[in-house]
Amino acid sequence: IANEYCHSSSARMITRKAFFVLLHVAYVLCVRPLAISQIRYIFYHTHTYVPLEWQAILEDFPELYLIAMTRDPRQDWASWKKHHALRMERNISEVPPICLFFSEYNYSRGSYELSNLVERLQHDHVRIIGLEDLHIFNEVALTEVCSWLNVEFNECLLQSTFNGRQWHGNAASGKRASGLNPNFARSAWRNELPDNESQTIG
Repeated sequence: IANEYCHSSSARMITRKAFFVLLHVAYVLCVRPLAISQIRYIFYHTHTYVPLEWQAILEDFPELYLIAMTRDPRQDWASWKKHHALRMERNISEVPPICLFFSEYNYSRGSYELSNLVERLQHDHVRIIGLEDLHIFNEVALTEVCSWLNVEFNECLLQSTFNGRQWHGNAASGKRASGLNPNFARSAWRNELPDNESQTIG
């Protein structure tokens, strides 16, 4: 793979960028055969926006395309609260308030770092999509993303998979997900959070 993608020096050294690309190419070839010349994009997923990580990424890929997924902070906490309860083996009503503080701190920090990152990218290379909107508009939204990236839309994009297998589901619920849910409730948090928590976040 290395010989096909890049020319290594006599010292057998490769750049950070080449290593990143080769690692992802090798991974996809373990899943299915694919001509390297057909690869146009590498989708790199990150849950958080760490400045040092993104500094390195931008140095190697200055013209990258960013798809940022956002979520209502109240619904985000409602989800994290379930995770905390599961990990602590407690009733959801017994999750300590400090967890709410750290959750909102991380959300705020991530939003701030995302805003800084967007300022460093080409304007037409950024799409920010709400999680709830993606579920509700599903095929329409994904068709638009494909058009933006100039790639062909495929029905497989509507399935929740990882390596071609059905996604195992949310860690808190353990329910497998087969695809996007057009009935996704935008304000489910209203029935899941007590007033003091929703008011603290909102």
